[in-house]
Amino acid sequence: MHTKLLRIHIMAEVDVPGHGKSWGIGYPDLWPSPNCTEPLDVTKEFTFDVIAGILTDMRKIFPFELFHLGGDEVHEGEFMHCFYVKIETRTSRSFHSHYCC
Repeated sequence: MHTKLLRIHIMAEVDVPGHGKSWGIGYPDLWPSPNCTEPLDVTKEFTFDVIAGILTDMRKIFPFELFHLGGDEVHEGEFMHCFYVKIETRTSRSFHSHYCC
């Protein structure tokens, strides 16, 4: 109520793909490999299906049309060493474009 009086809006953030390690505990296919648990594997359609499902649920809770998705804190490290991910993404720039654009 207090935030409403002050016209403060609380926006939810789903900080992916960089901070999705906990998601892989329930859905290990979201990880590029068991040794590479962050970021989420953006080369799999399943990853986008899970994100879409979460956003659908969030629309029921939050009154906004937009959500903050992060995307800026991807520590590639081991992720870029995964062979199929290297082929799929080539560079950090194309990785970011694949996910965010």
